[in-house]
Amino acid sequence: MNLRDASGLPFVSAYCSEDGIIVNHTCVSKLGITDFSPGACWRRLWGSRYLFCVLLSVALCLAFVGSPVWRNAQYSGYSTSCGSGGCATAVLPCALMPFSRPSPSHVIISAELPFSTLACSEHRTNLRAAATRIDGVLIWPGKPLALLSDVLLPLRPENGYCIGPDSTGPAVCLGAGVDEIIHVIEKLAGEGGLSTHRVELSERSRFLLPGDSDLVIETFDQAAYTFTSEETHGGCRLSVHRQPLDRQSRQGPFPQTSAATQVRPHRIVIAAVGDMMLGGAVGTSSMRVLKAQLGPAASLLGGADIAVGNLEAPLTDARLPTHLKTPRELATRAEFVFRAQPQVARQLLQYLGIDAVSLANNHMLDYRAKGIEDTFRHLAAAGIQGAGAGDSAQARQPLIIERNGLKCGVLSYVAEETLPRPSTFKARPNQEGLAVIDYDDEGPSADTRTQLIEDIDSLNGKADLAILALHWGIEGSSTPTVGQRRLAQFCIDSGADMVWGHHPHCLQPIELYKGKLISYSMGNFIFNTPPRSHLLRTGILVTCFDTRGLTAASLVPGAITRSGHDSDGGVPGIPQVPDLEPNLVAEITRDLGFPQ
Repeated sequence: MNLRDASGLPFVSAYCSEDGIIVNHTCVSKLGITDFSPGACWRRLWGSRYLFCVLLSVALCLAFVGSPVWRNAQYSGYSTSCGSGGCATAVLPCALMPFSRPSPSHVIISAELPFSTLACSEHRTNLRAAATRIDGVLIWPGKPLALLSDVLLPLRPENGYCIGPDSTGPAVCLGAGVDEIIHVIEKLAGEGGLSTHRVELSERSRFLLPGDSDLVIETFDQAAYTFTSEETHGGCRLSVHRQPLDRQSRQGPFPQTSAATQVRPHRIVIAAVGDMMLGGAVGTSSMRVLKAQLGPAASLLGGADIAVGNLEAPLTDARLPTHLKTPRELATRAEFVFRAQPQVARQLLQYLGIDAVSLANNHMLDYRAKGIEDTFRHLAAAGIQGAGAGDSAQARQPLIIERNGLKCGVLSYVAEETLPRPSTFKARPNQEGLAVIDYDDEGPSADTRTQLIEDIDSLNGKADLAILALHWGIEGSSTPTVGQRRLAQFCIDSGADMVWGHHPHCLQPIELYKGKLISYSMGNFIFNTPPRSHLLRTGILVTCFDTRGLTAASLVPGAITRSGHDSDGGVPGIPQVPDLEPNLVAEITRDLGFPQ
């Protein structure tokens, strides 16, 4: 049984076990007692003027040991680890110590939570992690406890949580399935005489966390209640223990749950989307129509502290297209040239709440160096940062945004596989270009390894979080290659906190690697794409970080309006988010690597 820290409280100074009475060492060490052997205890008591009381207590203890109360008695208090001062416990024979405190806690109700009946392995993993954190949680008179926010959070991978399909809202979610244990605890608490009520989560939290409400538990009688979790053959047994309190104990000090001490004061929510091509029908549409369609997505992105996306077209009025894509490639539609009308694109990005964009992609040079220069100028006018383009020094410079006391940095790169003639796209000391990297099935090339290590090390010296935006992969593929996986893992091993991928125009799996998040492709977000279903599935990746790293993550599913199929007179290529139609969620869940 996992015991939580509250040593020194009067009612936990001693309790019964099958081996005797467990005594908190902190309490008795003040008396100078260090030897708890039976012989030493008898010698001290033989010369004591309280010998009569001791003998009477022996008789009472013997009578108690034979009673049903003794057989059912269990203690489920708190951890005896008290920091640098140190705490320990000692076992004395039952006959040697009288009861001077309220009776031990006892189980008042239990319930089995079977894991074996769950088909989803990720849900089983998350429920085990949640059960571990619930074990030993205390409900104290006058001190209500919020189960989700005080105990289960943060949903760190280090706490045993993984990403899995979430049937309550997001397509996938870190900690998916823990809402099941909240339902069980709610029923147990109610049947055990505790008061419970639900508190609705904020809109941002509902998109980020499993479930849409928190469970608040409190007690109004003169007893402390403890929840415990015990591993069983196919799941766990959750129990509620009750222990009466004397007057002194009811007045505190009140112990804190260990989970509360892990919540860091500085937290930041980052929302990421995929490819945004703001030209074509989008660029010629009125802002009134665009805002009407993008309202839900703008609300979600605007609710994040930082929102990022991949800008798939330069913001420019330039008329001279690139020479890096040949007329034959353009005629056969092997390559495309894009640009976005600057005024409409600026307003649209501002309305969506986009704070930063990745510029290292296969279209940022579509209108040559002027296209890049114009893009930076229009972004700056809109208060938006960009990374991944410019001369060789500028292209490798990260963008850094500070929110809530945390600095988030983004590095942006484009892989050679996405470019027709990669060397001609590379940024040079006196020539505008892109930050280009190279990899194969073995992982990044030697030059790319050196470049990434240098850039990530430099970024980690300036920011608290390092996010790498990678424009890579195979267009139209829903599966990352072996080389992509090895490159992503190399980035994490080199110090990145998250890898955010795009270019394939469809969703690809989301993974955890060493507790860090890898999103291989976020698909299209604003893109007038051909009406193929896998190209129309999209979403918004919502993540939360604190000073220790990732604390929560989910993908909110959506669908892009089809070209020529918009009966409402709207603009094709615009995402409808959140779109929680069951079939769509199931398809997106499969795209993200979680077959149901």
